[in-house]
Amino acid sequence: MNKNIFMDQRILLLSFVCIVIFSCMATVSADSEYHSKDLETIDNGTVSGGLYSDSYFGYDEGNINVDYSDTINKHSTASSTDTITSQTTTDSSTNSNSGSTVTQADDDIEVKFDDRNVTYVYKPLDSNAKIKSAHLMVAVYMANMNRNYPVPIELTFNGKTYVNETLSSTYSNSEGPVIINENINRVTSDYLIHFNVTDNVALTGNYIHIDLTKSESANIKMATLLVAYDDDDYDLYYYTINYGHDVVNIDDYTSSTRFQGVYSGSRVYDANLTAYYLASVNAAYTFNGKKLENYPPQGGYDGICSWNVTTKYHVGTNNNVLEYKRLGSYFKIFASTMLVKYYNSNMLPDLTVDSVYANPNSYDYNNRVFLDDENEIVVNLENIGARKANKFNVTLKL
Repeated sequence: MNKNIFMDQRILLLSFVCIVIFSCMATVSADSEYHSKDLETIDNGTVSGGLYSDSYFGYDEGNINVDYSDTINKHSTASSTDTITSQTTTDSSTNSNSGSTVTQADDDIEVKFDDRNVTYVYKPLDSNAKIKSAHLMVAVYMANMNRNYPVPIELTFNGKTYVNETLSSTYSNSEGPVIINENINRVTSDYLIHFNVTDNVALTGNYIHIDLTKSESANIKMATLLVAYDDDDYDLYYYTINYGHDVVNIDDYTSSTRFQGVYSGSRVYDANLTAYYLASVNAAYTFNGKKLENYPPQGGYDGICSWNVTTKYHVGTNNNVLEYKRLGSYFKIFASTMLVKYYNSNMLPDLTVDSVYANPNSYDYNNRVFLDDENEIVVNLENIGARKANKFNVTLKL
């Protein structure tokens, strides 16, 4: 009898141990899923020029970063409107023209490839570009996945201060991203900063300065500038910028982001997809179910991957899907862009003649033409198409 009681106690004890073990395993699995923010479309549209991109790479052991300081002020600047209205000033913090570009004083810019005190000049845009929109994205590593290590930071772009505060927060794996404000969030050990800088971007001489020297451990991982622009020709490019703060660290977990296809009936000439990520090991990617080639990161913990996906692209649907799965112990992506060159007859300018007047200012010869003298011809045209006509020639024949 006592023996049976002893056996029952051992069975109960074994069952209790198993329950504790399985509970611990479940806890580890749950804690390993870092809740984050999916990539969503923040900007899209049609331009004639394209989508510019340049980045500063932190932890740059391969000397990837390029010094573009010699390009400052070598090209004229252009605003997001057709009228160029920029101001040159010795005070680089002044921006008196909202909606126009800023030309900064190059004497004040000293390039520094220092992840704790970086000054980086972005490569110039094309000299004939007309800016439609611009986005600045910055990733700051703060050295701990969960704890609060305060980060005093000063961030300026083209002399204008965008951040001057101490970032302070804790991150819980199960509660998702920490929203500092509408421009800054934290996931794991990174603060991600995003600003629309359309009203403060130029064709050349764009520069960023980030000072983290008052922090004990913070470093810059990446600083990316994206610019959608026109160039006054009749090419059609549909651009999409997806932005978030997405972590992939579960063995069997695959995350994704979607892109809207160009208009139904369009002919696609070229489709280019790009991923911007924060990890020492790149991911395994697929696009619309087809495997994409993998490339090593440019920086120590950051990189950019681009692919031509023309043959994989879907027209007229929201079912263009980029999927990514970790290959290392951890993967994080903060942006992905799509640029599609296409043709659609409904998206082009269509000029028609509304009226023609001969010598309208002459009382005697109104609507008549001189054979042996100068004539004033007034032609009124109407654009019944979907896009701006820009410059064009009018030929008159008698």
